[in-house]
Amino acid sequence: MPAPRSSRFDDVYFSDSDGLAESSYVFLEGNKLESRLAATSRFVIAETGFGTGLNILNLWRLWDRVKKPHAQLFIYSFEKYPLSKAEIATALEPFAPQLDPYLNHLLDHYPLRVGGWHRLCLAKDVTLILVFDDINHALPQLHTKIDAWFLDGFTPSKNPDMWSDVLFAAMKRNATSTTTAASFTAAGDVRRRLSLSGFHVQKQKGYGQKREMIMAHYQGGEDKICAPHSVEKVAVIGAGLAGACVAYDLHQRNIAVTLFEKNHIASGASGNMRGLFNPRFSQQRHAQSEFYASAFAQAYHFFETHADKIDYVQIGSLHLFTDAEKEKRLRGAHENWDWHPDHMQTTDHGLFLPQAGSISPKALCAHLARDIPLLVYDVLDVAKTESGWRVGDHSFDAVIFAGGAEMVAHPFLSSLPIHTVRGQIITGKMEDPTPYNICYGGYCAPYAQDEVVLGSTFQPWLTDTSSREEDTQLILKNFYDAVPDKKDSITVTGARAALRCASKDRFPIIGALQGYEHLYVSTAHGSHGILSAGLGARLLADHLTNSVHSLPTATLNALSPARFLAVKKT
Repeated sequence: MPAPRSSRFDDVYFSDSDGLAESSYVFLEGNKLESRLAATSRFVIAETGFGTGLNILNLWRLWDRVKKPHAQLFIYSFEKYPLSKAEIATALEPFAPQLDPYLNHLLDHYPLRVGGWHRLCLAKDVTLILVFDDINHALPQLHTKIDAWFLDGFTPSKNPDMWSDVLFAAMKRNATSTTTAASFTAAGDVRRRLSLSGFHVQKQKGYGQKREMIMAHYQGGEDKICAPHSVEKVAVIGAGLAGACVAYDLHQRNIAVTLFEKNHIASGASGNMRGLFNPRFSQQRHAQSEFYASAFAQAYHFFETHADKIDYVQIGSLHLFTDAEKEKRLRGAHENWDWHPDHMQTTDHGLFLPQAGSISPKALCAHLARDIPLLVYDVLDVAKTESGWRVGDHSFDAVIFAGGAEMVAHPFLSSLPIHTVRGQIITGKMEDPTPYNICYGGYCAPYAQDEVVLGSTFQPWLTDTSSREEDTQLILKNFYDAVPDKKDSITVTGARAALRCASKDRFPIIGALQGYEHLYVSTAHGSHGILSAGLGARLLADHLTNSVHSLPTATLNALSPARFLAVKKT
């Protein structure tokens, strides 16, 4: 069978003779990985050009054969034009016997083709950060020491944009004294720019009929030092979406976690019976949009996997063009966010996301926290000790504040510009429900036969959580104004009000609190918490377990509590 070929670059993804053998010869042997992986406890690979995923699968096979107990493998791989699952499966079919079961695991975890950084936990000890983006846009956001580079992608003469100064600057910036690189190409310009970036380059016989390939190692740099993992017991304050997500992710990584809540699981805004998962849209692609895109892809995969436990309904969401400004923003997102048409489309009336849907936040919290000890305590009772932190009568290595409205009054968070926002939703019966969720500033979400949820009010000036008839009527009016042909189609059956937590810049606050050791926060998720809480949990768990960064540096900075200190200084 001939090797798969890219029509865009008129080049093959791998050798016609034996792509798997070529991958081993060029990238595994070229970086001397068998001996290096066998001797390491933590190894980081970066690959330019994910393509079919063949190199990663081949690397994974080698890792499983030689790895030490408890070692971790991290991989960054960049791809501007991602293939579909079906295209990958077809391309790698000739190697299926050798790649089983790795190929199936990869396809099971393969993300939606939406622009952004996607963290795939392929195994307990193998993490792939798959970046769907132009490498010249993505690589400046990579600040992680790399042990070995797979310089793949299409030949420099056919894809010169990938072999740019940006690539070689990133290689130098992220190099250590032991960093290596290997590539199928021996093009003179590639060798020259590697040399200028501090790498000693050697040519050797290429694979098969190819005359030459290159190997390189960095000359200089410091030894890579990884801080030892020292966090074993963590307290998570708050048992809503943010807290349950953090506790679940840490538990999955074998960290002893205890949840603290002054009431019960999902007692606040996370206790709503239904919630939509949609990104927060912007006209341009930037640090915030990168976060929501990655969060959407992660949430979709998790919800699909755990659908029966969380009352998952995936029917798509139509975001209406309710005015000129909103149409401009939504059309801009469609044009600039780099989502495949399978996942984002425009219609005459709005922007449609086929994979969007709704879940029960309350059921999600219960599912995530099912194996986590829960203690009912006053969340204000947190104090520093000589050896760590005390919450109530219990001692911990680290504390994570992951509550909602109750975080506004917490002394440790007093420097953060956060506030409460009251929101009311209503439930009802609807004649001839819409075939998808409709978003218009508010939203209408069908979820069971003729049942719907509509919301939500946005009232930062109110703190009363009793439902109000005037809010119910306002919610109905907003829906009927947006969808006139559904006027008087809803019979209200209930209402619920709660307080969300939001930040001054309407973006979540996730990261380490300045001035304290092992004190963290995940809060201010606002109305998009179903998405942002999950990805926020992974970011914190990455930090506490000495993992690599799985989002662009600009996005991590935009999420950090320290961003408000920077504003104060200016």
